[in-house]
This record gives sequence, C-alpha cells and structure tokens, in this order.
Amino acid sequence: MLFDHKKEELYIKSSVGLSEKTVSAVRIAPGEGVAGWVFQKGKPLLIKKGFEDPRFKKFEEEEEELKSVISVPLKIKNKVIGVINADITHQQSRGLVIGFIGTC
Repeated sequence: MLFDHKKEELYIKSSVGLSEKTVSAVRIAPGEGVAGWVFQKGKPLLIKKGFEDPRFKKFEEEEEELKSVISVPLKIKNKVIGVINADITHQQSRGLVIGFIGTC
C-alpha cells in the first residue's frame, strides 16, 4: 500500500490474491486498521490471531481463516511512504513470509 498525500489515505498499489474490485475499493486512513496503525506509528506489526485483533479490518471477500497478519512500514530515508502487508492463512507459511519481509 502507498500513501496518497492529496487524498490522505493508503491505497493498494500492488497485490496478489485480491480481486480488482477490492483493490480499487480499499482505502485506509492513517491510524485505521492494521495498515493505518503501522503507517502512523512507523513500526512493524505481527498479529498471530488475525480476525481476533481489534485493529484488523476485514474486507468482504476474505473468507479463509486468517492465521497471522504481518504489516511492515515501507520507508525511504526514514520517512514512511506506505505499508507492506501479508495475510497468512497457513501456519507453515508464517516463517517464510517473516523471513522474506526481513530481507527487504
């Protein structure tokens, strides 16, 4: 997700597994949901029990049981410009995603 300064919201720039309808509809304000929290605080967040966390904002097409959510601020010269999110539905995938994001 990248931050649109004119509209003051995060939007999905690129995704895997989301419909075009969801990608075009999702807009998150700083501080709203997991991505908004990470953008505002500038700190990564790992939520082990996806839907149970009050910061999590569920979108209509998400029907699979979420195991974990990882959200990391995207920074250039210490300025947050967006957020990288990964929703993990299988426990085995968590280590792989954490390792990948850690190398970015």
